[in-house]
Amino acid sequence: MTVTVTLSPEERAALEQRAAAAGTDLDAFIREALHEKLEEQNGAAAATLPYEQWHADFHSWIVSQKSRNPQFDDSRESIYP
Repeated sequence: MTVTVTLSPEERAALEQRAAAAGTDLDAFIREALHEKLEEQNGAAAATLPYEQWHADFHSWIVSQKSRNPQFDDSRESIYP
């Protein structure tokens, strides 16, 4: 996907400076900044999710996971002698 962003010469120069200071090119620097912003927002959304919704989402995720060994017996009776 290609996104075009119009920057002032000052903004571009500032971004190029920061990218150079980070030891990367401008494209990689901007991509990393976007990923950080998205992770920050995802973390904030998860932190503000009501417990009941979080629990329901987590339970749905657990149920969706497939067993890697369906023959494995992890019942209480198999754990204790």
